[in-house]
Amino acid sequence: MRMREMKHSMKNRNRSGWVRLLAAALVLCVTGYALPGLTLNAQAAEIGSVLHFAEHGIKAYVEGWLYAGAGKGEQVKDENGNMTRQSDCAGLLYAYFTDNKMSAPAGGATSQVTYNCAFNGDLDELYGIPRIHGLAVTAPDYRDPETGIYGHIGIYIGNGEAVDNSTYGVNMRRQAISENSSWNAWHLFDNGLRYPTNGWYSMNGAMYHYTDYQYDVDTQVDGYQIGSDGVAYGEDGAPIPVDNSMENEGYASASQVASYLSSLGYSGKDSTYELIYGGGSEDPDPEYNGKITGNEVRLRSEPNTNSSVVTHMSKGTKVKILTEVEGESISNGGQASAKWYQVVTSSGKEGYVSAWFAEYVSNGNGGTTTELKAPSVMVSGSTVLLSTSTVGGNIYFTTDGTQPSEANGMIYTGPELTMGCTYRAVTEKDGKLSEVTTVTVTGNGMLFTDVTDKDWFFSAVDETVRREIFNGSGTNEFGPNGLMTRAMLMTVLARLDGVDTTGEPWYSKGLEWAVSNGVSDGSTPHGQITREQLVTMLYRYAGAQPGSPETLNGFADAGRVSGYALDAMRWATENKIIQGNEGNRVEPKAEATRAEVAVMMQRFLHLAG
Repeated sequence: MRMREMKHSMKNRNRSGWVRLLAAALVLCVTGYALPGLTLNAQAAEIGSVLHFAEHGIKAYVEGWLYAGAGKGEQVKDENGNMTRQSDCAGLLYAYFTDNKMSAPAGGATSQVTYNCAFNGDLDELYGIPRIHGLAVTAPDYRDPETGIYGHIGIYIGNGEAVDNSTYGVNMRRQAISENSSWNAWHLFDNGLRYPTNGWYSMNGAMYHYTDYQYDVDTQVDGYQIGSDGVAYGEDGAPIPVDNSMENEGYASASQVASYLSSLGYSGKDSTYELIYGGGSEDPDPEYNGKITGNEVRLRSEPNTNSSVVTHMSKGTKVKILTEVEGESISNGGQASAKWYQVVTSSGKEGYVSAWFAEYVSNGNGGTTTELKAPSVMVSGSTVLLSTSTVGGNIYFTTDGTQPSEANGMIYTGPELTMGCTYRAVTEKDGKLSEVTTVTVTGNGMLFTDVTDKDWFFSAVDETVRREIFNGSGTNEFGPNGLMTRAMLMTVLARLDGVDTTGEPWYSKGLEWAVSNGVSDGSTPHGQITREQLVTMLYRYAGAQPGSPETLNGFADAGRVSGYALDAMRWATENKIIQGNEGNRVEPKAEATRAEVAVMMQRFLHLAG
């Protein structure tokens, strides 16, 4: 039975009421933009300028925005219960444009650079970036460049510094570009942003003087000393107060600035593609005999994880391996190794990195290596392919959850036909085994490294992914422990009803569908959804009848169910869509994880038939 046939007809909500609701939400977004934590002078940078864009990045850092995959600036509570916002790296930039009702940049880092930047360049060294506040900086994506060559993006705030929302557990960073060798390129955003031309401008409570589109440094202007950071200082050595009466010559478009940079000899292109794919040259760089094999790898001052971090490195970063040393034993894939490399980066940073995250580079033998490297897993059509870059290495794998070895496992001889299971694989050479690769292949060929077929939620993840109701994060992760928002569930249900949910912002079509069909009133779409809110939306979507009042009697916390959700919760428990957790509790106020939602959606799908 088609899902839409289950529903009773529902009256469309009053459109003008929805417009008023959306308008009110937008007003809240705009008026709520100046959150506590950073006080800007009344003469702050003009909205829509790159100076204001840079201030946005600084504010996000000061306010402690949390990292969340696919986040675009939604209001959330931090671990202390205080309100803040969340985003991923591209969402940090996206939020500025939506906050200020401008044309929002497309998609992730690669899309933003591809479709929204008027001019680009390389960060060969710190001074390779023009002195322009509010440029974007990027790092290459060595993990999956076929889906986009830029893996990370941040905002340049001047004085050699950038801010970015980096990853889970790290969140917002403000650091010198030279401290993070992952950054390799800069980009001039368009999207209606305007750029200073000549004269005095304010940014983040300080005064800067621009000449020919770049801020001045280490000079004197109008009797004021300009420091190496570009800030204007008075005779007392303190930054001069923001003075709105100090005149400037206005702002220019991105295309005007791009033309000027071109006249200075900038090419307008960065070499990220060539960096990832080698620029067509197969000759190894004789100066660097190693490369980093992980992302956000920390270069340590000593060969242990308690020592200070010298810099962060991304996958593919070239290094010179000086020597091998014994250090702290690090576990990876069920095995441990105390081998560390002493290395030097191309920017001259020296330190130590675990051998799990670095390797000697190939000596021109077609990309293979004499190092013992773990296998890779990929899907081609209806087959699973395993490969290793180790010359002469054999691959042994299992699909029953056991650790693979020469004595325990099947030797790989060609494509495998089994999907919907977890592959564990090792490379064997000369009696030695590599680290274990663990990858789960779903029934439709998606790969996840954070889900196994032994997980209690695996069949639900497999089914909802196969039905294209759920997607992964784009980095071979499903994110089972991540929390769902109301917007996400609206989008899931809209897809289930056959709606094309593509649009900007990403949740707009799902929200519109949910409101027009009476599934949700559209409020707080970015709020994390609770278990009782989830079953209420399913209940409304199905047009179901209330369950028996007795169905909740056996649960210890039945009295905590909100009045609006009672009928839905009775229906959900009666039909086993929601079941008691530890202590026989339905936990109506608990925020639902993606794994829990997948399981409840699977039960709902089976109920529908």
